[in-house]
Amino acid sequence: MDLENQKKELVVSLKEYLERFIPGTQKAVKWLQQGEEQKALEAIVDIAEGLEWISEAISLTQELYSSVLETDKINDFLIQLNQALEESDTVLIADILEYEIIPIIEEWNKVINK
Repeated sequence: MDLENQKKELVVSLKEYLERFIPGTQKAVKWLQQGEEQKALEAIVDIAEGLEWISEAISLTQELYSSVLETDKINDFLIQLNQALEESDTVLIADILEYEIIPIIEEWNKVINK
């Protein structure tokens, strides 16, 4: 399989993953807001790993999209998320996910699905 087809397959996988990632992240936010920290923290490990994969997949396929997707933003929010986790600040964790990360991922999802 040539590189172009591999990139197209990666985009298909990325689209499928984003469709599951956004609701999963919203669920973790809800758990944090409801005081179910243990459930949320387990999900946040998966969210962080997922964000790294999303960023890498976008970087590898960037030329296939109509606009530039800045993956550096996510890296900044991952640093903030890690600091909030170290401080056990569940309100900040929920805010970063809900108001920073989810909107970026939703925007990327729109661009990728054009």
